[in-house]
Amino acid sequence: MAKERIVLATERIMMATERIVLTIVGVKASLAFFVTFLHMLAALVSPSDCSPKLIKFGEGPPSRAS
Repeated sequence: MAKERIVLATERIMMATERIVLTIVGVKASLAFFVTFLHMLAALVSPSDCSPKLIKFGEGPPSRAS
């Protein structure tokens, strides 16, 4: 009887932990999507400032003088 109660309590704790972890992962994914969406929107508004620039290996950042 006591063993069954321990097993049930452990299962409840595991299910609660799983819910918490899934909620955290879902919130993180939603925030990542939202930030990506905002970045894409900003790139549409001002493409010259937000466009990604490729940097070749061995070179520094692109200079603004050229």
